[in-house]
Amino acid sequence: MRVLQKNIIILHLLVDSTLTEYVKNELNIFQELVL
Repeated sequence: MRVLQKNIIILHLLVDSTLTEYVKNELNIFQELVL
């Protein structure tokens, strides 16, 4: 049970970092289009 919890936390962190990267990329593309 405890291991499962740890895996879920790691999964959340992975998803968070992937989303952050995605958003940063989108913002960069948007800035290039605007400028």
